[in-house]
Amino acid sequence: MATEHHFPAPTRHEGDHGRESLSDLVRQLGDDGGRLLRQEIGLAKLELRQMALGLVRDMIGLAVAGSLAVLGALGLTACLILVLGRFVFGGSYWLGALVVGGAFLIVGGIWALAAAKGLGENLKPDATLETVRTDVDWAKREARDFKRGVM
Repeated sequence: MATEHHFPAPTRHEGDHGRESLSDLVRQLGDDGGRLLRQEIGLAKLELRQMALGLVRDMIGLAVAGSLAVLGALGLTACLILVLGRFVFGGSYWLGALVVGGAFLIVGGIWALAAAKGLGENLKPDATLETVRTDVDWAKREARDFKRGVM
């Protein structure tokens, strides 16, 4: 049979009016701050993992796109150089090669700019930054309210 224990209720000093002691508030603030820091670190780790996965996905896409572009460019380059050199430039195949090479450089440059833009979008931990801003605002309000209560 379980026995019940009755503990005396904590006594309050006159003037406490239900307020916690300063040491309790400081301890609670430390506990809350530690918990908040652990949560922020966890969120940052999660976002870093997601950013890394997005970065890997973009890099693989960039590698595949680049490889396909090179293979296609090789086949078309030979064909276009021969066609342009023979029918447009009257046997000057070097002019055909110059025109085709320049066109591929322009297309490749545009493609590289688009891929680089995609890489940059995955490098900002938006959720972590927003929660840190919110936490800083909360801490400022709490500090201000604490100062008002003490003074």
